[in-house]
Amino acid sequence: MNVSLTPQLEELVRRKVESGQYNSASEVVREGLRLIEERDRVLTAKLDALRSDIQVAVDQVKRGEGYRLNTDDELDAFSEQTWNEFLSQRKAQKKAS
Repeated sequence: MNVSLTPQLEELVRRKVESGQYNSASEVVREGLRLIEERDRVLTAKLDALRSDIQVAVDQVKRGEGYRLNTDDELDAFSEQTWNEFLSQRKAQKKAS
């Protein structure tokens, strides 16, 4: 298999090999492909979680557990509350890490 790289990418590969981080251009390319695979796995997991969360929300609305927001002020207040809850959870997760 032959792969064409832009001059900028060729330079990046050359620098990586010259730095001693990799023994060959092939190693650099293999590492790049491994990183793409890992990124794809992470994105797939995030999308799966999002789809699951959306399905939970849809099911809740179907059971009448949703919120009816009738005005822009109600929407703004709900959005602010939701955002603050998200930030609190994120802060707690970072402390736990």
